[in-house]
Amino acid sequence: LPEPAAQRLLLEQGDIDMARTLTPDQINGLDGNSDVVVDFYPKASLVYMAMNTTNEILGQPKVQQAMRYLIDYQGMADSFLAGQFIIHQSFWPSGLWASADDKPFSLNVERAKALLAEAGYPDGFEMTIDTLNTSPYMEIAQSMQQTLAQAGVVAEIIPQDGSALWPKYRARRHGLILARWSPDYVDPHSNADSFALNPDNSEEAQLTGVLAWRNGWQDPGINALAIAARNESDVELREGLYNALQRLHQRVSPFAVMFQQNEQIARRTNVEGFVSGSNFDLVFYRNVTK
Repeated sequence: LPEPAAQRLLLEQGDIDMARTLTPDQINGLDGNSDVVVDFYPKASLVYMAMNTTNEILGQPKVQQAMRYLIDYQGMADSFLAGQFIIHQSFWPSGLWASADDKPFSLNVERAKALLAEAGYPDGFEMTIDTLNTSPYMEIAQSMQQTLAQAGVVAEIIPQDGSALWPKYRARRHGLILARWSPDYVDPHSNADSFALNPDNSEEAQLTGVLAWRNGWQDPGINALAIAARNESDVELREGLYNALQRLHQRVSPFAVMFQQNEQIARRTNVEGFVSGSNFDLVFYRNVTK
């Protein structure tokens, strides 16, 4: 059933057992229905903003720091993203082994203005935001456009479908980009290998699967830490290395990780045992009972 409203109606009537794509408003509308319960499943999918450091302005560390303070994380999480995305600010998703769940950034326009002034842009600048033309990416981009403007950053939103956005991103032709990412496997190196480890930043390398390369960013210290974490055989030491890598990456990279998807599944109370894991291939039906 592609229409969420139809899912909710049939769920409440008892004609279906589970609805997996209800909107936040529809989820809220189920409050008080004793025959339906809503379960929450954090997913590994992240929403982030990236800054193309081949751009003269976005390549400056002070500008990158400022941009992280010009995002209204809490305002979005409390309004149009309510329940379906949670604030998360490191490259490895919460709930998975070795995740760093620190949230050091919040909307702070005055601090952002000071950083932009230090970078030589006291009056801000003009920039583009490339994004998907679907919800919630358009709404997130519009929120960012408003908060960036408070520090003088005039942002033009360029909405497009994935067939246009992803080739543009891989070709390093963006300014700011609002995008999503999910790991290929549930080990932190899956995301470290893309967000952090960039062995060759040259144009000729064409490491288009590496997000750091797509944004023209390479940091020798980050590279060394990512390799050390990957190669460490002691589990506790390895976890500590990935924690340190995420916290350093938060401060020095051109990425602002913002949100982690939180799947809300509404089910009839007589249906139990369903599990929706962090990745698309970790969904289990075999223990379901009715």
